[in-house]
Amino acid sequence: MEKYQPLLHGDPIDLFAEGGCHVFAIALQERFGYPLRLLRKDEDGSVSHVYCYCGVEPCYAVDVLGHTEERARLWDFGLQRPVHELANAGLGYPAPSSWDPVIDITVNELRQHFTVKPGKGLFAHRNFMVAARISAEERISKYLEFYDGSSKCRTPDARVGRAPTKND
Repeated sequence: MEKYQPLLHGDPIDLFAEGGCHVFAIALQERFGYPLRLLRKDEDGSVSHVYCYCGVEPCYAVDVLGHTEERARLWDFGLQRPVHELANAGLGYPAPSSWDPVIDITVNELRQHFTVKPGKGLFAHRNFMVAARISAEERISKYLEFYDGSSKCRTPDARVGRAPTKND
């Protein structure tokens, strides 16, 4: 828990981009009904990022940064999807392959990735989850139009080209 204390008291973008993306995604999903997506780091199941998505082409990733075209948000994480595949894929994705780094996931399935010890998995210590959820709700209320879909763009405080960190 000590590792996450500075995040809980710092910039919410850092909190939800450096270990708390799952908390923010669940808050968005519960408030707006957006489906969840999980970005896997590798075939062993390590999680790189959890976010919501909405729309058909262009499909938007919705996370702490607001609405970002999903293709652009995945590029932030070093993933690239060919445009011709995006055009033929319904919700912005090609047909599943043997291993696809991006998967649709339910909250219950996401919980299988929760851990109470820092390291591999999504940190879900009760104290962290409660404090992070309060911060998520405050941020969503503050920038409501950027999360509810009224303004399909990033929040004013989102740093353009922000490089993802090891957990998110």
